[in-house]
Amino acid sequence: MTSTRRLSKLESSLPPRAAVFHWLDEAHSFPTASAYVAWLLTRPRDAYPLVGVPERVERATREAVRGRGGAEADRAVRDAISDAVFLIHLVLGGIVAAEEALRIEGLRSAALMWWMRALTCPGADAPRETIGWTAWLEVAHLHDAELRELDAAVASIGDRYLEGRDCLFPATRAELTELRGRAEALIDIGARMASSTGVPDPVSNIRVMTADDRTRTLVAQARAEAMGAVGRSEAAMAVVEQDLRARLGVV
Repeated sequence: MTSTRRLSKLESSLPPRAAVFHWLDEAHSFPTASAYVAWLLTRPRDAYPLVGVPERVERATREAVRGRGGAEADRAVRDAISDAVFLIHLVLGGIVAAEEALRIEGLRSAALMWWMRALTCPGADAPRETIGWTAWLEVAHLHDAELRELDAAVASIGDRYLEGRDCLFPATRAELTELRGRAEALIDIGARMASSTGVPDPVSNIRVMTADDRTRTLVAQARAEAMGAVGRSEAAMAVVEQDLRARLGVV
């Protein structure tokens, strides 16, 4: 068997984590999710992660449990597929959450810069300027906190479930890094400008969804999707209910 054929056989039959990591490496060869999806649309059905990855995992698992009883083998296959689908949905959930947040925070960043220009225009009266800088700083702290907690949640997913891999596409990672740096710079500049007009940088009382809560929600959603994929619909609903109760503070 040639090395090419051996590699092809290996890639077509992988355990859950290895199969997902193989898919993630392939996806991250594209700069953005949209570029990857555009490529996927030109590929056969088994190139889609939620089709091809479970198929590879099933083949690998059936080979590994060959000789065991039917029920035991079926359970092992179901569990392996569930693990793979969980990881795929967790990655996709992190990507979607990040891209949605970055659209909002990108607009907020631009608005903060224009707002700062308005506050530094000559002729602004002192009371309006004071109120304006106080409000500006509160929004700037909100902007910074949203980006910081989002980044921490994505890092948590990578550290806990992906052996340190980043779930974000390269261009999305670059955008998040750039926006975080811009947010910190804006707060630094704004605080100094506000201070020069006698406005202290307020202690932020902003409450945003913490990284832990974001991660917990993404994990719960991915678990529910995985359970549903292997026919455990009641267990999936229980996970969704548990997550909703946690978010609402209902015991």
